[in-house]
Amino acid sequence: MSALLRLPVIRSLHQRQLLFPVVVAAVVLFVLFQGALEESQTAQATQEASNVESVPVEVPRPTIIRADLEKTPLAYVSDYWAQLAEETVPHLTLIGDPATAAVLIGPSLAVTTADVAVALMEERRRESLLSHPDADTGPLLTSPGKTEPFSLRGWDKTIGLAVFDVTNVGGDQALTLSDPRAMPSGSYLGAVTVRPDGSAAITPGYLSSTVDQETVVQATGDLVVSMALPSTVDVAAVVNLDGEMVGLAYKTDSGHRVISATELLSLINDLEQETVCRGIEVVDLTEAVSTLLAIQTGVLIEFVHAEAFEPEPSLRAGDVLLEWAGESLQSAEQFHGLYDVQEAGVLVRYRVLRGGRRLSGRTVMPGSGCKPLRPAPIHLTRYGFAVDWVVEVSGDLGWQVVAVAPEGPSALAGVEEGDWLVTVDRIGIDTEDDRRMLERVADDSDPLLVSVRRHDRVKLLAISPAADSPE
Repeated sequence: MSALLRLPVIRSLHQRQLLFPVVVAAVVLFVLFQGALEESQTAQATQEASNVESVPVEVPRPTIIRADLEKTPLAYVSDYWAQLAEETVPHLTLIGDPATAAVLIGPSLAVTTADVAVALMEERRRESLLSHPDADTGPLLTSPGKTEPFSLRGWDKTIGLAVFDVTNVGGDQALTLSDPRAMPSGSYLGAVTVRPDGSAAITPGYLSSTVDQETVVQATGDLVVSMALPSTVDVAAVVNLDGEMVGLAYKTDSGHRVISATELLSLINDLEQETVCRGIEVVDLTEAVSTLLAIQTGVLIEFVHAEAFEPEPSLRAGDVLLEWAGESLQSAEQFHGLYDVQEAGVLVRYRVLRGGRRLSGRTVMPGSGCKPLRPAPIHLTRYGFAVDWVVEVSGDLGWQVVAVAPEGPSALAGVEEGDWLVTVDRIGIDTEDDRRMLERVADDSDPLLVSVRRHDRVKLLAISPAADSPE
């Protein structure tokens, strides 16, 4: 200390009694500088972590740690979320082509997006069009790379979900469902999905709240979560820390929708119920209306599925239907019974009250499910394609290629789905009456010369029949 006092600066500060305050100030400045340096380093590390995209990490064991979870106790157990994903993924399966995740929620029962059902039905339609009319294509489709079949139980494009029966899984693979309303807000959740290669991925998040069943939010669902689901996720099971399923997250046109397990069960029950579609929808008249109309019988036509009839019926919404199939109508229930017993294709007479006038008419009964009766597409099985008479909203009409067998004779020749037939064996094809000629061609076994219109271009193609085509 005495040596330091010999220094002019130190001796001057000591004589003025400023040495101690200066030392204290220096120490404080050093501490503040050190703290600022550490804070800068921490902020930089946090910024780098927040720049990491919150998507499933392509590693053998699924681990996803979001930036906003970094300061939670669970974040420091790096294997926790991977373990939860691995325990949950056996309760998921893959359906369709391309393979899409589906969640097992009951004995051999799986739920996934409605897009899978639409794609499978389109594929089934294409296969039926390309098969020989007498061939048995079988009722089931199988998932890629698997021999176990699955079948569609019900689907609804509006809500965006489909339910499948899956026979290659056991009842013990179904997830245990739990009501999220019993969980406190802020509880940890994980959205688990399965990739096409069978590996698991998990996105951690929080429970924000649930919405009352009577006020379900159609856009985002009734389960509100804080969870950054990647756009690549089609379907994910939302599970709690015990591995119980509290909700389902699935992709829609407007983004991801998250619904609770209880709401999911309600929707599945609706999907499984068969909906009867009648070409004419009616309701009973009130006594006051009947009195003012001065009628004792009749039902009100609320809606007419015009597209179900061929040709379009003269019945209109707002007509009072007095008679159907020769019987006076006392109630809507009576009409339903009379409607349902009529065979598709028969001519049914009716009588209506319209604008104070009683009018009579007749209409051809449509097919089941409000589908019009119309000739089936023509299967040119030997040539590997099918055609149908198509009338588009734009006004285009003609014989259109509606299915092409992959690697079949027509595909190899250059025919594509959506092509319009112009000529077949140098004969023009432009009216629905050309059906008989096309049916004769379908039974031929000679090479076929066709011209097709694709957009605004015409192509001339030669198609050789397959050697092993069915007779």
